[in-house]
Amino acid sequence: MIARRVIIFANPGSGRGRGHVIVSQLEPALTAAGYDVSVHTQHPSAVSDWSPAREAHAAIVVGGDGTLRVVVEQLLTHVGPDAMPPILFIGLGTANLMQAHLELRYSSQRMAHTVLDLLHRRRVRHVDIATANQHAFLLVASCGFDATVVHALTRVRTGPIRKRSYVLPILSTLRDIDFVPLTVFIDDHRVHADRPALVFVGNVREYGTGFPVLDRADSSDRLLDVCVLPCDSVPMLIQTALATSVGRHHDLPGVVYARATQVRIESQRPVALQIDGDAAGFTPVDIRLLDARVGFIVA
Repeated sequence: MIARRVIIFANPGSGRGRGHVIVSQLEPALTAAGYDVSVHTQHPSAVSDWSPAREAHAAIVVGGDGTLRVVVEQLLTHVGPDAMPPILFIGLGTANLMQAHLELRYSSQRMAHTVLDLLHRRRVRHVDIATANQHAFLLVASCGFDATVVHALTRVRTGPIRKRSYVLPILSTLRDIDFVPLTVFIDDHRVHADRPALVFVGNVREYGTGFPVLDRADSSDRLLDVCVLPCDSVPMLIQTALATSVGRHHDLPGVVYARATQVRIESQRPVALQIDGDAAGFTPVDIRLLDARVGFIVA
């Protein structure tokens, strides 16, 4: 018998305060429908008791892709993959890539109605999950220019991120970036040796810059897609971005596109890493596909 317990994890600041509004709508509506609801509005890493999430009917995550990533990481750690509830994601971040990938759509006027309908039907789609230096991610991990931009934004952000928040970090990164040589191993085979590059590893085609680098990715094929794009200058970066925007990056000289379960990225000097839009340290990076998968409630 499916438990009627529902856990809500919400970033109240997401969507310029819409996270708080959505929770205030969902909690009474779910309670009236007979669900046992508990709400957490602190950062997921600060939640002390995860036992209510064990084998619950669902976990609702209200926030951005970064909030979702941390909730999944904490559920894996504290609840375990076998007892994790399926997740219903309400994206209120800048990109909301997972919501787009799952083809979920909400309207503010019918939010509670839509959520109740999704919970009632409880159609679940399973998505692969990986770790980069032992931190879970669901979408894309990358090293290079875009990760450096994410790090630059993290250093200066003071509140919710908007698309225009990236303008100054992009410009400063274009001015100052040093294209450091990288060495990349895919399933223990060296595929790129000691040359500057951009490296992308992930599960989904969607990407926050609008450039579908991993355009052949399948989030449930039990493999990670890997794309290594040689890049040693700003003009080459622009050329690569233009080619990627029209799906021609596979034809660029030296590009590697493959599927794997393990990836290692090395460099002589630290190169920035981002996972699902969050700054996540520097090289060396070990990426591994996990045996566990995450269930998402979809329409």
